[in-house]
Amino acid sequence: MAGQVISIGRKKYATGLFWQPVGSARSAKDVAVKISESSPKAKFRYYAEYRNQVGLGSFALKHAAGMTPLAAEVAESFGDSTSFAAAFKVGSGYYTLAVRNGVILSDSDRLFNDENAARAAYASLLELPDWSLRVAPESWGIQGAEARTLEDLVTGRVKSALRPIHTTFGSVFNIALVLAAILGVLYFFSADINHMIARRPAASAMTEESARRFHEEMAARNIRPEAPAPKPEALVMPWDDIPDHSEVSARCVRAIAFVMQPVYGWNVVSAECQNGSIRALMRRDYGTVEDLYAVVNTIMPGIGIRITGTAGSDAELTGVFAKTPGESAAPEWSLSEIERRVRSVFQQVNMQVDISRGREIVSSEDGSVRKTAEFVRLRADSKIMPVEFAKFLEGIPSVELVSIRWDNVRNIWSYEEKIYAK
Repeated sequence: MAGQVISIGRKKYATGLFWQPVGSARSAKDVAVKISESSPKAKFRYYAEYRNQVGLGSFALKHAAGMTPLAAEVAESFGDSTSFAAAFKVGSGYYTLAVRNGVILSDSDRLFNDENAARAAYASLLELPDWSLRVAPESWGIQGAEARTLEDLVTGRVKSALRPIHTTFGSVFNIALVLAAILGVLYFFSADINHMIARRPAASAMTEESARRFHEEMAARNIRPEAPAPKPEALVMPWDDIPDHSEVSARCVRAIAFVMQPVYGWNVVSAECQNGSIRALMRRDYGTVEDLYAVVNTIMPGIGIRITGTAGSDAELTGVFAKTPGESAAPEWSLSEIERRVRSVFQQVNMQVDISRGREIVSSEDGSVRKTAEFVRLRADSKIMPVEFAKFLEGIPSVELVSIRWDNVRNIWSYEEKIYAK
């Protein structure tokens, strides 16, 4: 990739930045320093902050301190659209940008010299579902896309500019902090330790009479009426604690989006969510294991990493989040009635669904009481988002969402549900 700078009017704007979300507990510069130190080959020298993200630039891409990120200007102009895919004709080249749920997609912020390469990158973006806005040159003939120009969008009022990641002042300031810490430690250990510990008052002596009353009181407290035998606990059936389907779907979408944040040199293969847990599979491209740990630990707090595959070529990210509280939803239909209703629902939307029967045994702790819970299991693949998919099953009682999976290779959602029968 050659220079990533676009001139609009008399001002130069930086493109091709590597964008990463910034956690609430960290500053943009801390994240920029961490990424630049963990990926020296990228030669990141500049950073810019925009909303809750940091963009990293490089001198090799013709970036310079003071330049405004073009992605921030365009995203600000499309503020009402939190998810958009855009492409613009710029002189003899083309510029692309995509924002997903308010987050700038790192690989999308690019200036292309070749039109075919730009169109291929834009087509890849459109494979993702549910863009609220599409922008593309009129000559491309993209259905549903608007034709816009950067001159109409860029205002020059965005307060975001590239800054050096490392400065001489910063180094001197860090040294001063270390010296101050050392002096503080020396002062602490040179101080009189007796003045740093408060004396405790001595306990008053106990007389023989007070001791006798004390023992009598303790003996009286130990006399307790015989407790009645505990009643056997009632069995908790699966439908006694079913979380709200729509709420679980919404939480899963947020969890999947969280683990699918861009990690340089690594590609997300898939992400699967259950109520309270998330699991994502990643495959290494040009990145390193050190890159993966550095980025995940910075922008995905609480997510664990397990390296798999040959020579560390794959990785598994796992995490937990708060489960959705459940409510009782007693089954009302038989197995055959559930199957009939489910087939009817999916036939109306012209969607394939796999239906099977199953059962699970519920028993007491001592195993003295056992009951069987029968259910219909359905599996379906769809381009429809989870929250919309949940609406298909509204009106069907005792529905439990088992899992939601996003296949990043095929760009498709997979759903597994249980519907309990009476």
